[in-house]
Amino acid sequence: MSSFYLHVVRTFKPGLFPASDLKTELESRDYPGFVTVAPNTPNPNGGFTSIGTRIFDTSDTLEKYDDELMNDIDQNRAKLSLELASQCVSQKGYIFQVIEEFENNTEITPKYLVRVFMRAKHGRQSEVIDLLKNGRKNMDGNKPAISVLRNGSSGIVRLTHAHDSMNSVEESFSRADSMMKSDLGIKLIDATQNAYRQMSRILFTHKMS
Repeated sequence: MSSFYLHVVRTFKPGLFPASDLKTELESRDYPGFVTVAPNTPNPNGGFTSIGTRIFDTSDTLEKYDDELMNDIDQNRAKLSLELASQCVSQKGYIFQVIEEFENNTEITPKYLVRVFMRAKHGRQSEVIDLLKNGRKNMDGNKPAISVLRNGSSGIVRLTHAHDSMNSVEESFSRADSMMKSDLGIKLIDATQNAYRQMSRILFTHKMS
């Protein structure tokens, strides 16, 4: 069975960023996860964007978590989430199913995450996934995760790479630029409508081992 990521993406009002409350919310449940933060450049009306991530090894575990949320509506943990929502200009939830897990990143302490979101042309999502898998095989060292969005917009494929320094991030940009000029990159461009890159800083982790 596949593993899943549940993301709560919050764009806070300008001047607000309740980091301690995000940490409390993350640690209030017995599931692994982490919180990242990124400047919200696409939305001029917002401030920082946080991405709270929960990791589930199976769909059954995700369902168990969902059941707990429903049972906690009147509890303090639910109230904290509502308080966080009141400080946002936007709050959305996304579920991604993992196609390929991170590999060979045990030797680093991740500090940054670079996520690339690609929208496949209609009927070509599987082709995009296969192209990313082939490109991933040729990578040395730390390999990114590949996942697909299971709610919201269709055809979204995401590549996520963990980095331990800004220098590593810069090197990955150079590799990506070179790859897009290759035969594989040209095929990837043809199979997708557009792509969006997001770079974020890891703030907190919980039960990650």
